[in-house]
Amino acid sequence: MIAGFQETPPPAHKLFDQLLYKNPTFLSYVPALILIQEKIMRSMINALEERHFARRNLWRTPPAQQSESRKTNPVIARSIGAIVAVSLVAAGLVFFIGKADADKATKLIAEVLTFLGTIVTAVVSIMGILLKDSFDRQSARRSRAMKKMEEERLRQEAATQVIGLFATQDGKEAPLIQLAGALITLAKLRQYSLAIDLTQELLARKKILGATTIALVAEQALQQKDERIQIEAMDLLCHHPKEMLSDAGFEYPMSIWWWDAGLVTYVRQWAPIAMGRVLMQRPLSEWQKKFPGRAYSVLAALAIAWLHEDKQTQGGALKSEIGAIFQCLHKAFPGGGILPHPRKDVVVDLQEIERQVTAAKVQPRTESGQQLIKDLTDWGPKTDSSASRGPQAPPTTGARAAAS
Repeated sequence: MIAGFQETPPPAHKLFDQLLYKNPTFLSYVPALILIQEKIMRSMINALEERHFARRNLWRTPPAQQSESRKTNPVIARSIGAIVAVSLVAAGLVFFIGKADADKATKLIAEVLTFLGTIVTAVVSIMGILLKDSFDRQSARRSRAMKKMEEERLRQEAATQVIGLFATQDGKEAPLIQLAGALITLAKLRQYSLAIDLTQELLARKKILGATTIALVAEQALQQKDERIQIEAMDLLCHHPKEMLSDAGFEYPMSIWWWDAGLVTYVRQWAPIAMGRVLMQRPLSEWQKKFPGRAYSVLAALAIAWLHEDKQTQGGALKSEIGAIFQCLHKAFPGGGILPHPRKDVVVDLQEIERQVTAAKVQPRTESGQQLIKDLTDWGPKTDSSASRGPQAPPTTGARAAAS
């Protein structure tokens, strides 16, 4: 006789209840069994995945992607653990029922095996689908990574060939037009630092590359989100103000003309100072007579900067310095009114900006800004000169010409 059971076997529908009440610890092991089976199955599945990709000669997945690629593994492991737990529970029931009634145990075994067979078939099908999906997603990620690496390799090869354009076949230095094309091509190939460094080197050797070339190289770099690359481009512009002059006045990157939102703080701080230095490379009278449109395009860029800069940036120092530079240049190029601009989301009203700047009582707060204001004051119109009134603003600013 088994302890906990009556001499006369109870009815079959009461056997399970007696099993729970007389042996309450039996089912308490089920959660632990499920967890153990889940860990075992997860290890088995991970090993299977690694062997699968090792046969295909693919590199190991980075940790960040491993965690993502194995999101389906706990589901599979829990499914297998549940099957094993159910099997153990069924085996336990068969064991206890078999001790009590052999005939009922035989029927129960047949029913349990049928039930387990159905469950196992369904779970195995689900496991196959999940494993295939996991493998497909990992294969797709690796394919994208391989494609990206291949594109980078092709760019590196192209950049290497472009560098060969800096010299002729007989070892002599290439013509300036060829050098300019090579620099722009390097920037297009995302070799920004290399293009900027080579531009700096050529300018240091007094090679006249043209303002357009420098502006295009800098523009490619300023369009990137990398702060270091933007700083390198801005340093290039700051160190060579005279080289930015052109037959149309001067050239500058479109990102600065339009004061793009992606410009980092360093660029926004130094761009107004750099443009002021460019204007000082020619006499004021020459700008007023030959290039008034380009001069007013600088005022338009500063006006947009004033409108878009946050008062909280650097404690308001950046906005205040932009306003001080605008105010100083507006004295050299007065008037203006509303200027048309390619940007459709802003209205450049120089008179309104002048009123806002005057009301804000702006002052340059950096040493570089203070020095620029001093130099612009010496460069600008004299109060006793009849030319101090300057020309009125032309119908268009130089910004539209720059956009073209």
